[in-house]
Amino acid sequence: MEKLNVNQKYTVEEFLQLDFKEGRYELHEGYPALMSPASAGHEAIVASLIGELTSALKGSHCTVFGSNLAVIPYGTEIKDWEKEKFFLPDISVICDHKKIRQGKCYGAPDLVVEVLSPSTSRTDLVTKLNDYEKSGVKEYWIVDHSNQYIAKYVLINHSFVREDVFDVETHFSSTLFAEINFAVKDIFRFYTNFGLEEN
Repeated sequence: MEKLNVNQKYTVEEFLQLDFKEGRYELHEGYPALMSPASAGHEAIVASLIGELTSALKGSHCTVFGSNLAVIPYGTEIKDWEKEKFFLPDISVICDHKKIRQGKCYGAPDLVVEVLSPSTSRTDLVTKLNDYEKSGVKEYWIVDHSNQYIAKYVLINHSFVREDVFDVETHFSSTLFAEINFAVKDIFRFYTNFGLEEN
């Protein structure tokens, strides 16, 4: 099995054949990008959100996944370096289980959540927002735990519209899933209670 070379361009299919013994990587326009370890605050928020989503969607045909599910937003059929992408979103919700093949998601999830960190904020706010929009993600949440808010983007006529920003004084509600509704302060309760680091 070939070892990863961070300076080499790969198609998604080539990337999937590589030997990943050190670290977790995404693929951005053909180039590998090392994922930094998440902080305690980041992981606490992800855990809280997964709990809310799993509870709200219980009994539905949709499944909530954590960051170990690889998402290949454009699939592997389109041969274009700009679309050679392999992401590890913090949370994905997938309702069309035909997209899950070989333990990965080929195509756009219905909902994606990314929790910002210093090493990923530009990618989440610009690069991934653009790719999730183009690939057809229906709803995208950006969670800022330093400033304690959740920004909600909804796909309308093939473009993301930032519908609302929810802070700790409000209740979050999903546009795509009416059953998802929760107090934002509850999502940040571990950070607040234990004074977890902001990184």
